[in-house]
Amino acid sequence: TVALTAIEAPPAAATCSKPLTISFFDIEAEYDENGRLLKPSHVDILIMQEILALTGCTYQFKKLPWARITYSIKHGESDVTFATSYSKEREEIGYLTVPYRQEKTGMVMRREDIPTTHINTFKDLISTNQTIGIRLGIWYGPEFQKAFQENAAFKTKILRAAGHGGLLDWLMLDRVDILFSEVRSARNEIRQMG
Repeated sequence: TVALTAIEAPPAAATCSKPLTISFFDIEAEYDENGRLLKPSHVDILIMQEILALTGCTYQFKKLPWARITYSIKHGESDVTFATSYSKEREEIGYLTVPYRQEKTGMVMRREDIPTTHINTFKDLISTNQTIGIRLGIWYGPEFQKAFQENAAFKTKILRAAGHGGLLDWLMLDRVDILFSEVRSARNEIRQMG
C-alpha cells in the first residue's frame, strides 16, 4: 500500500498555504450525520495524522468513491489519498510514496462451498464457472487485470461492488460464489456481521 499524492514531496509546515484535503475510500471510521469524520480508526488515517502532525499542516478528510478520488487528485481537488496500490496509471496521476505497509488479498467463500471448489491456481480461477466479486478501484495485480481486459468469458463472471460490505452481502445471498478482499478487512467485516 502506498499513498498517492498530488504534491511532489512531503510538505514542510512553511509550504502549507492551505489545509490539505485528504480523500479516502471505504475505510473503517465513525462519521457524524453530515459525513464528517469523528473518530478515525483505520491504520492509514492514524499514520496520516501522525505524519501531518510533524509537518504542522492542517487538513480535512473527504470520503469519496475511488474513481472520484483519482479524478480529484489529478485535477487538484484533493492533495492526498492513501491505501493506494501501485499501477502505472496511478503513477502518472500523482506522486506515489514508498510502500508503508503490506496487504494480503485472499479469496473468501461460503464454508459449505469449499469442499467442492478446486481453485489452486490463477488458471483454475479463470476457468471456473463461479461468479467472482471484486471491489471497485482495487488493483488485483497484472494477471488479473490482463484476464479481465482480454478474456471476455472471465470478465462476464466478475461483479464489482463499492465496498467490502456489499461483497459479503452478495456472497451470503448467493449472488457471488467467491470474493476477493484484503484479508484483515474481510475478517473485520465478517466479525461485524456476526
